[in-house]
Amino acid sequence: MSNMHEDDPKKVWELSKRIGTAMFVTRDGDNLEGRPLQAYPEQDAGVIYFMTDAEHVIAQVSADERVLLSFAHTGGNDFVAIDGRAVISDDRAKIRDLWSVWAKAFWDSPDDPKIRLITFSPEHARYWNAPNKVVSTIAMVASVVTGNQPKLGTAGDVRM
Repeated sequence: MSNMHEDDPKKVWELSKRIGTAMFVTRDGDNLEGRPLQAYPEQDAGVIYFMTDAEHVIAQVSADERVLLSFAHTGGNDFVAIDGRAVISDDRAKIRDLWSVWAKAFWDSPDDPKIRLITFSPEHARYWNAPNKVVSTIAMVASVVTGNQPKLGTAGDVRM
């Protein structure tokens, strides 16, 4: 995809924060199950927080802490995949700290006793960051004409 390769964790944090919503993929026995969840990345703490009240998500993470996050902002051609480990807690103070308009769409207040906090600790990430579709199309056409590989942004393979 690119001639530029950056192994920079800051890029992963920046993209995950900017994109905001992740497909949160867990194991359900032998199957994988994903669902979109609002991400709250905190680079200084080295974790990404999520909130849920879905019993099946809580059960899946409790049974297998390995989780994959997938972020995609197709309008900006930005993509991030992060694998790591997640734990479930009932940290009411952190839930109140993370409370947002997004959370209010699902729950009446941060004191809802069903809400659980998911703390995701990233271990490895890959990202792809390319120019918008118009620029990408021009680069692709130019590569066909010149016979050179298109320069479509940056990619990285990062140990978190």
